[in-house]
Amino acid sequence: MIEVLDILLPLPVPPLRYLAPFDAPRGSVGARVAVPWQGRVRVGVVVGRGEVNPERAADYREALGWLDESSFLQCGACELLLEWADFTATPAGSVLAALVTTGLKVPLEHRVRAVTDVALEGLGDQDWRPAEVFAPEHLAFWRRQGLLQERVQIRPPTRRALIALRLPDEHLSGLRRVKQRKALAHLVERGPVTSAALLARAAQVPEGTVRSLVKKGYAGYASVPEIPAPLPDLPDVELPDGITGPRLSDSGSSFISGGRCLERIAYLLPTIRWDLERGAGVLILVPERNHLSATAGALARACLPVLALSGECSDAQRDRIWAEVALGDPKVLVTTYPGLLAPVRDLGRVIVLDVGSASYKLDSGPRMFAPHIARALADRLGAPIAFADVLESPEWIHDVPTNGRHRIGLPRQRLHVASVAGSANWPLGADLIRVLKQVHERDRQALLIVPRRGFSAALGCSDCGHLLMCPNCDLSLRYHQIEAQLRCHQCGHAELLPGHCPECNNHDLVAVRGPGTQWVVEELSKLLVGFPVARFDRDHRDPLDGFYCGQPGVVAGTTALLRLPPLPKLSLIGVTLLEPFLTQGDFRAEEAALRFLLSLSNLSTSGVPLTVVQVFDPDHEVLTVAGDPSEAALRRFAARILQRRRRFGYPPFGHLAQVQVRDRDRVVALQATRSVADGLRLLGGGGSVLGPAPAPVFRLQRQYVYHLLIRAETRFQLGKLVRSVRGFTGKGVRVRVDVDPQDIAEFLE
Repeated sequence: MIEVLDILLPLPVPPLRYLAPFDAPRGSVGARVAVPWQGRVRVGVVVGRGEVNPERAADYREALGWLDESSFLQCGACELLLEWADFTATPAGSVLAALVTTGLKVPLEHRVRAVTDVALEGLGDQDWRPAEVFAPEHLAFWRRQGLLQERVQIRPPTRRALIALRLPDEHLSGLRRVKQRKALAHLVERGPVTSAALLARAAQVPEGTVRSLVKKGYAGYASVPEIPAPLPDLPDVELPDGITGPRLSDSGSSFISGGRCLERIAYLLPTIRWDLERGAGVLILVPERNHLSATAGALARACLPVLALSGECSDAQRDRIWAEVALGDPKVLVTTYPGLLAPVRDLGRVIVLDVGSASYKLDSGPRMFAPHIARALADRLGAPIAFADVLESPEWIHDVPTNGRHRIGLPRQRLHVASVAGSANWPLGADLIRVLKQVHERDRQALLIVPRRGFSAALGCSDCGHLLMCPNCDLSLRYHQIEAQLRCHQCGHAELLPGHCPECNNHDLVAVRGPGTQWVVEELSKLLVGFPVARFDRDHRDPLDGFYCGQPGVVAGTTALLRLPPLPKLSLIGVTLLEPFLTQGDFRAEEAALRFLLSLSNLSTSGVPLTVVQVFDPDHEVLTVAGDPSEAALRRFAARILQRRRRFGYPPFGHLAQVQVRDRDRVVALQATRSVADGLRLLGGGGSVLGPAPAPVFRLQRQYVYHLLIRAETRFQLGKLVRSVRGFTGKGVRVRVDVDPQDIAEFLE
């Protein structure tokens, strides 16, 4: 029997079968290998191995060489990749590409020679030659004919540097060459330098002196090993005093709710210390880079061995961190989703911070929700998992035993709800204007959170009421006053402002209600004359250095403000309108709105700023609970949410997948969606199908969009239904499936 390997490439393909490298040490599942693929050499991961009869060996190409002696991924990661590919009906290579962004595009040193007693064109059987000097089609032909031997290894990173070629001798003697001897001695002692100019400055000699050394052959440029990439700088973050939690269980799951972000980390600190002391590594998953920096910085200040891995790291930094977590004593890896499958040594616990954050949702490829992957990894390894968030989430608290639920007291908030129903002031109501003037008078700081960027949600005619719409989508064009543009925030269409209404020819076009950051900043500048006002959103970010030095002023921005460090003199937090948070097209909208309001306490660590929330419905249940977030009130709110979830079979009482079908022809899109729905209903299998129905925005990017919601009692049932979706559609129709959707109104592009 001959050994074969199932190898996964970071491409939208299933595992591919190759012969194991001939005459090479036996590698392990999870290790990287180099394989021939479409005229080039690619790096893949071994996810399985088997054997075939010798007569079938000719059906497979041979892998070129092992790149690792042991698994490149966490134990159990290969099975997890295949499991989620199957569950989400996504090519396994796409799942690999989404979750592993390190080590699969490394530079390779590829050498070839002819097999014994064979002479090829320009290639003999004695010396190994670089593969790049031969045409790829020649290599592919020789490989198919069995005439080629190949060696592949990872090319060590190098840099071009000035090095000493020989020591001083009699030719450098004499007073006239004192500076040359000094520069050469410095180079010999200190080692390679990047350039002659740097050596001249370091040795305090003229640059011409160094050039003379190069000309005489005492120094020269060569490739030398690259200096290891520095680890990312971590901020100095102090954990709050007086917060300490018990050691969490070494099995099962736990949930820590309440408090500020840093207070929840402080509560987990004794458990993390215990894990390290017993020789277990810890994986901490965070939703965003700013949260990662603060978490890693706080743990580093607490003298824990911490590594921080995010998408913002350079390739060299990611490679170094990926290697270091597997070496030496166990460590704490704080990471966003690209580090989920990193080979943390002796992984003993998984911690997911801010588990309810929508930022965990992958917005492309398999569209997985990262905490689900974290839980599946913990289950596969038999490791305990801890979730943490300001609010207990029904989906994550449901399976946590009562003794695994821990609560930290919520920070005190001064919440004022200001009704803007019928208000003459817009977008700043009378109550918000009054406290903003007090901020100005007392030279304090304020943050205003605005639901959208731009000037307003639409531009309309003051006479006939016509709204200017996107030609590609059933959406109004957003008005950007400063740029004098109308933009669609969905498809990117942009156009200049028209001179008149296209319906009635009226020349009076006005911004309709739905103010954005530009409108709010304009009103603030009129209201607070001479007071610093900054804008912070995706389109424009004013520098905030002065504010962090204590400068008074107002910062108006989108929810991007929630990712900023706390301002030192913050006395007011304003939400210009809460309704956009309450009316999101998802069954989690109320829970997300309450989490948003409770999380505003993270914007200040000193004092208790006044929070003013403008809203049309001041008696909404979410505001009632936010105003009095006692344990009893939170329990009642959670009970009502659970009751509604149970009634409709929503998580945690069922599992969901969203199917979107779209086509440029409305009738074709509808027929295809009905075909999918009918096929799923006939298939049965314990699931139910809701729809078809037009998507909340029916036409997007010139395509008509219908959607379905698949609901099943178990993930196994849901996976079976999801895998069958594409079998019920015709050619040309675009179908996307989103397992565990976090926003059922989202366009799945």
